[in-house]
Amino acid sequence: MARNTLFSTPFPGGFLGKTIEQVIIENGTQDPQQLGAHLGAAWCNLQMGWVDASVLSLEVLEKMWAGRISGYYPIDGALLPVWGPTDIVTYLKTTMPL
Repeated sequence: MARNTLFSTPFPGGFLGKTIEQVIIENGTQDPQQLGAHLGAAWCNLQMGWVDASVLSLEVLEKMWAGRISGYYPIDGALLPVWGPTDIVTYLKTTMPL
């Protein structure tokens, strides 16, 4: 799944021409916070059914990716808190089953 899916398929504009697997194994060379790797891993976990949809959804992952520059708002309609890439990665780690 991650081997054949381009990262830009679920996350528009990201890591053009690279698969999710390639982004995961890059080890932060183009992404110091490894946001792309963690989003890619979270996407894979969703596809496998390893994360409950009440915890994480593709829509949330897409919003996290879109907010990587200007900030992601984890509470819809609230102006605070605003998460940056490091905050998003910290949260995503708590959702990873393995």
